[in-house]
Amino acid sequence: MLSKSECIIFGSQSYGEADLLVHFFSKQDGIQYGIAKSAKKSKRRFVNCLCTFHVSELEYDIKRTSELCFIRSGRLKEYFSGIYSDYNKMVLASHFLDIVKAFSPPSLADQKVFDLLRYSLRYLSNLAEPSKIYLYFSLNAISLGGYGIRIDRCINCNRIYRGKGNAVFIPSKGGISCLRCQRGREGHGLMLSPESINLMYYLQRQGSDLIKKVDITHKAISEIRRVIQAHLRWHFGNQIKTFRYLDALPFERS
Repeated sequence: MLSKSECIIFGSQSYGEADLLVHFFSKQDGIQYGIAKSAKKSKRRFVNCLCTFHVSELEYDIKRTSELCFIRSGRLKEYFSGIYSDYNKMVLASHFLDIVKAFSPPSLADQKVFDLLRYSLRYLSNLAEPSKIYLYFSLNAISLGGYGIRIDRCINCNRIYRGKGNAVFIPSKGGISCLRCQRGREGHGLMLSPESINLMYYLQRQGSDLIKKVDITHKAISEIRRVIQAHLRWHFGNQIKTFRYLDALPFERS
């Protein structure tokens, strides 16, 4: 089956003497692996379009009898130079790809996730607020992937959270618990302030154009970051390889 679609390149590696094995996220066909024949020698069919993080329009054949598709040609649509010039941004961009790979089944198209990832890479490249786009992307990606963090009510007593008072995030349950239900279990879970909980709620329900206007304190960044990482580690464990690099980034100073 011949397809032509915008794709975000997850990575590529040598495959034989002249070919490339390309891992990409197609807007039309989801996550795919494909062979780009003679890509290392071609000066016309694959010009600058198979680099990691690039958005390219690829033409490819999907074969029912093979896990690999055949990539006929490609054309660069968008690239993010600001990511390549900043180590911290490269780590975050790689982490974004890892999150999508962790929850996205092969060959399952998801336009909302594709658009979220593309927007987040663009924002990360162009603006000097990596911590803000990290929170926005992570919260929305895990929600779209079916692993959303429950912050609207207590996971134990089901009482609605009214936006006031601290709560505790419990990784094993994927949501917050009120302090009343946590009595006698102090030290279990991660404390969240009302500011952080309300911000998480806001970031998951507002359009991407509005996040530029949101002021986020260092305290909120620190609290939400710990919750996101604990949540992802609980569900995906070692599938997300970029955790070891992410832990060293100075989020609270960005």
